[in-house]
Amino acid sequence: MADTGNRPSTLMFVALGIVGWALAAYLWSQVGQMRDQMTMSLKSAEMARSGLAADFQNLQAANGDLSAIKRKVDAAQAELAAASKAAAAATAQADSESKIAKEAAAKVTALQSALSAATAAIDAKNKELQDAEARRAVGIADAAASATQAQTAAEALKVLLAKIDAAKSDLAELNAKIEKGNAAQSAPAQ
Repeated sequence: MADTGNRPSTLMFVALGIVGWALAAYLWSQVGQMRDQMTMSLKSAEMARSGLAADFQNLQAANGDLSAIKRKVDAAQAELAAASKAAAAATAQADSESKIAKEAAAKVTALQSALSAATAAIDAKNKELQDAEARRAVGIADAAASATQAQTAAEALKVLLAKIDAAKSDLAELNAKIEKGNAAQSAPAQ
């Protein structure tokens, strides 16, 4: 007869235990999903960082090429200035020095062509630098978005872990109450 009195409370405790374990299994699966999301976010951030590093190396190489071209342009401009002075002096001289003036004019023309070519090369490098800077800005924005996603996922994981700890605490309290109730029921029966 004592068994029939314990049956409803035992069934209630069994049902509570099943609900508790189901809740723990659900929370455990949610933690696994959050870890997967965080792993994917970290991988995308790493890929974005690698792309940025490659763009940065390309930008540094382009900057080195641009510096060499600028030195050539400066040298060409210096030669052009010297040739222009020589041409001006030759023009002022008599007809006997006209041959020197023609040679200087030819040098000026050649230097102007070189200057035009160098200017075109500088314009092309500037365009490449602007494109690389735009790609770098996009990469930084992507990395920031990935970092934000990773942080959001980490915060969600903390919340889930806190819920799991609370569920474990509740389960421990329920188990303690069950043991206390079993002890109380078995004490009068003795």
